[in-house]
Amino acid sequence: MPQGVSVDGGKIRHIREMRACLSMADAARMVGISVPGLWKIETNGRTLIGTLRRLADVLGVHPSELMTEPSDYALTTATSRRLVSPTGPTAPMREPATR
Repeated sequence: MPQGVSVDGGKIRHIREMRACLSMADAARMVGISVPGLWKIETNGRTLIGTLRRLADVLGVHPSELMTEPSDYALTTATSRRLVSPTGPTAPMREPATR
């Protein structure tokens, strides 16, 4: 099951409105979520790590800037990756290929 991360909703809203000059509708569309979904992030302060990465990209900041505990970003990122074996269970593990 995907893990949620704690984010600073007020900071997200401030960056969205003041630095990125984006409406909630425009930002939500660019992130690929609904307007109510973005409202929940800004209000409740929780989101999935993938959504956090996309939101940070749209706002032009590092994801850790939006988190309430930025030091958790590395831990969350490391535990959210799945390692795959190229040839079976005895082969060395490697990161999945990115597209």
